[in-house]
Amino acid sequence: MTGITDLKNLDSNNIVHYKRINLNSESVLEDEDYEVIGSIISEDKIKLEEICVNFGLFDFSGFYAIIKKLKETSFDIKKCYVLWMIVGDPSKLSVLGPNNREFPVNYIKESITIQPNKSNYYIKIPFPLSLGYTISVHAYYSSSNYVPF
Repeated sequence: MTGITDLKNLDSNNIVHYKRINLNSESVLEDEDYEVIGSIISEDKIKLEEICVNFGLFDFSGFYAIIKKLKETSFDIKKCYVLWMIVGDPSKLSVLGPNNREFPVNYIKESITIQPNKSNYYIKIPFPLSLGYTISVHAYYSSSNYVPF
């Protein structure tokens, strides 16, 4: 399941925002065991690298996007959107449909500690990658010892 949600009701003066994303009544999930990945995009559909988004507080009817400006930006957050995708087992979530029955997803959750003198990291995965696969990576960097939100 995918979606795009406007951020027009956020306060531009805040650095951290919490946006509740409610699924429509026809899309209420039957399980809370899912993950969400996504990005913040401008009204011109440009991915904004200076704004980080994490997702949490999952329930049957939606989740929260936790949005943080990593550095000062000229983009008005009220004119931006969060582009999101729910990843999970469709039979457990009750979102089976003609467009997702043959859509396999492999998912791993791996944490690494970034080293200042190392630019390449290898992550072992339990399945082979093939030409045409799409890989999504979520990374968070903080200049202090602050734990990711």
